[in-house]
Parts: sequence; C-alpha cells; structure tokens
Amino acid sequence: MHILTYETTGSKGSAAVISSDGTIALSASSSKMDHLKDISTLASESLGKKKLSIHDISYVAAAIGPGSFTGIRIGVTTARTVAQMMNIPCIPVQTLRAMARMGQFCLDSCSDELKTGGSHLSPKWILTIINARRRQAYGALWRIDGGGIEEVMPQKQYIIDEMLPQVLDHMKENESVLVTGDGFDAYGDTVSEVLGDNRFIAAPEEYRYQRADAVASVALEMAQNGEFTDYSHMLPDYMRKSEAEMRLENGTLSKRITSPDNIDVRRALPADLDKIMKLEKIAFPDPWSRQAMAKDIDSPDAVVLTATWGTVFAGYLDMWRVAGEGQLNNIAVMPEYRGRGIGQRLMKEALAILKGYGDSEMNLEVRKSNRAARSMYTKLGFSELGIRPGYYENNGEDGVIMKKELKSDD
Repeated sequence: MHILTYETTGSKGSAAVISSDGTIALSASSSKMDHLKDISTLASESLGKKKLSIHDISYVAAAIGPGSFTGIRIGVTTARTVAQMMNIPCIPVQTLRAMARMGQFCLDSCSDELKTGGSHLSPKWILTIINARRRQAYGALWRIDGGGIEEVMPQKQYIIDEMLPQVLDHMKENESVLVTGDGFDAYGDTVSEVLGDNRFIAAPEEYRYQRADAVASVALEMAQNGEFTDYSHMLPDYMRKSEAEMRLENGTLSKRITSPDNIDVRRALPADLDKIMKLEKIAFPDPWSRQAMAKDIDSPDAVVLTATWGTVFAGYLDMWRVAGEGQLNNIAVMPEYRGRGIGQRLMKEALAILKGYGDSEMNLEVRKSNRAARSMYTKLGFSELGIRPGYYENNGEDGVIMKKELKSDD
C-alpha cells in the first residue's frame, strides 16, 4: 500500500508518499511556494524517491484545513482529481491533527534538546495554533498519552487571549506544553506571558509548521482504520467564513467586489445537472441538451466543473479531453455573480486538471464580440490564432480561435 499526500495549507507546501511499512519519501519547498504551480512537481519528486508511478498509489490524502484558503482549495482539488483519475479512495486529514503528529515527531527526535537545564520536564501536551489574524487562532490542545495523543481542547477558531488560560487550566503544575504552528510566531509574547517561560517549549522551526510527512503518517493510520472516502466527499474544512463572506455580511464589502476566498470549484455530480441546465438556458441562445450534459458529467473523457459562491451555485465549465489536449465547450456564470472572478477560477482549475493529466494544451473558441471573455483568456495566457467565420449558428457571428500551451513551469 502506498499513499500520495499533499500539504498546501501553509506558506511552504510539500508532498509525500508513505508505504504500508511506514517509510516516507518527502519533497518540500524551501521557500514560499506557488501551490498551483509547484505541488504537482513535489508529488512527482516524492514518487520518484520511492521509484513509484502514480499507478502504484492506493490512496490519495490531503490536509483539508484550516489554513490558507487558497492553499486548502488547491490541495483538496488536486487530491480529488487524482482520486477520480485513478479510481482510488481519498483520505481527508485535518491540518491541526497532522500538526500534532509533527509535534510527536519533534518529541521523538529532539527530546533531549527540549529539556533546558532541568527547568523543563518533557512536555506532556502539544498545543497546535495557526495564526488566523486579529488575535485569533485555529487551534487545539492534545494530551500525550503513551505513544499516542488525545484531543482535549477541540479543533476550532479561538481568541488567543481566551484560549491560553484554558490551556493552563488543563495542565498540572509540573507539566509543560510543546507549541507548534505559525500562531506562535504571531503570538509568542502572549504565550510566554500567560503560560510562563518554564511551562512551554516552542517547537524548533524544522517541526513547527505544516508538512506532508506528518499528514502522511496520520493518513496511513486512517487508511488502516478504514477512515477514507470517495473523491466526491473530499471537502475542505476552512473552520471559518472567508474574509469576503464576513465583510459581505457586515456591509463593509460591496457585493460587486470579490475575493477568490469565497469561490469553491469541484467536479460536477449528477445531482448538479438541474442547476447546470438552468444556467445553460440562461447563458446561451442554443443550449446543449440535458442528455449531452449528463453524458459529459459521467464521461472519463470530459471534465465538468461547478463553482459555488459561498454555498450558492454560481457557474460551471464543460470541456473535453482529446488526444492529450483540452477543448473548452462551455463556461457560464449566473448573471448575479458575474464580475467576481468565478469564470477565471473555473478556467484555472480546468487548466490545473489538464496539467495533472499531462495534457499539452487547451483550445477554445469565443465570440468575436465577447471582449470580456477574450480579455480573461488573454490574461490566463491564451493566444488568438485566427478566426472561424460564421462559427456561431444562431446569428452567424465569427468565432475567435484561442490556445494555451501547458508548460511545466506555468
């Protein structure tokens, strides 16, 4: 058994492959990464270290959050795509649980170094905290229990000034806690002030942040316990509303202004067909038939994506894959959600999927009069190759042919 694992919830992404014997091959970025560009390369490197191919993988796992909204989406979408492509199960791993496992790695490797002149006892607790800004953190407190850990304070969003006294309440007088996560970078002074210098130990940087080998270790345990799912149920856990959603609710963000944090894209399911067809009829004078759209949703040679704004269906994309190339058929966004970056997000996800398959290019036709769409495609790296005269049958309008080559460094 081999599990391919993605960790994209932090600023430095990584990928790992773990085998049933517990051995792990890890590839990690050394600096802040472009998750969309780099994660596939890191996964390939991890597979190469074990002399495996994608066809040898039994499961695919990803950290599902909390953390960077964009990073979470990329990791989860990548895992879902691989799972669907290879027809294998997914393992959704909570980021904070994986960070606690990283804390265990730290204690196993650095136990002597963590004791300071006898004033520190070996930590009996692990505190995982991710900076959520504005004096808030995603966090949890874990008790070290023999060779395992027990979740004592639940994984959720806390106000750091309220969380730390609760941590102290759980600890006995002679106990200390290992602190991991970039929440310590943000709130280290508060941790020191509330817990006291002799009651906590900051994890060394090597073990402080999210990393795919810890995700892989948890994923192996979950696979052995039968805790896995199919790709359609592999979902992100943001643990809070995005900045855009909160600002929309309190009236500080115009409904015509958007942040990509509010958009989720996934593969379409048969249950989405009614919504897709409703939009198809709104957006196009010559809509596709319901039968044709249903066929594409089920076809291994087609990719149909849906986009939601918060929890509301907002758009979809349909494309075919033929001879190593992608052909965009349709892309549409509900009128009330246009201008919010949804079309661009759908296109970026489609391009990422094609790259994941190893396809070489994406092609499309667009109405000559549709300047907004032509501008979006150009920004995404498409080039205009020529004109198809009278391409659109309903009014005889010309179609502009556009193409984007999918390079490994895109």
